[in-house]
Amino acid sequence: MATGRLAAGGASLDLAAALLSLHHQVIPPTVNVDAVAERHRIDLVTGAPRAAPSTRRWCSPAAAAASTPPPSCDPSD
Repeated sequence: MATGRLAAGGASLDLAAALLSLHHQVIPPTVNVDAVAERHRIDLVTGAPRAAPSTRRWCSPAAAAASTPPPSCDPSD
């Protein structure tokens, strides 16, 4: 979704795109990037959207540091 810059409306459009991406669990492609040089160790999504990894294992630093983290934050999973 390339829209250019919308000045004052840009932040709300960026937020809407981010929320839709989270809702649909996809990572949108980076605009204007066809390929990444091999010497750069960066994982950019190019071309088409990519399915997002499961968020089940992601947790907040506070939850991970807790003496009894919730099961979804268990690093042994």
